[in-house]
Amino acid sequence: MDVHQRWIPRVALAGAALHLASGLADPRTRELVDAGLVGAVDGDQGREAILWFLALGLAFAALGELARWSVRATGRLPTRLGEWLVGIGVLVVVVEPASGGWLVLGLGGWTMWAVRRTASSSANHAAQTSR
Repeated sequence: MDVHQRWIPRVALAGAALHLASGLADPRTRELVDAGLVGAVDGDQGREAILWFLALGLAFAALGELARWSVRATGRLPTRLGEWLVGIGVLVVVVEPASGGWLVLGLGGWTMWAVRRTASSSANHAAQTSR
């Protein structure tokens, strides 16, 4: 397992932690709690935005945990993880160019590169040992 395989899940989890921390620090989160959570959005766009912000942080943490588990169990990142991250990043950047979507896009590109690099190095190793 190379350094990229180890660090990509860590970076994803750190990004998720920052996302959740900044969402929890937002005053709109307190408004949701004060409103009793159940039905608390009630058409308020600010509360809806923070709800989705927190939900995306949790989803990003889930992707980071999946990547970490995959590296521990198989020694590799999931093949499609980078593609999913690029897709999420592109969607966010198109809708909100001044956002952290660029970081997700970069992480997705890094992940795709690391997966392909590992696959080609494994193929080269297999070819050398079969001679």
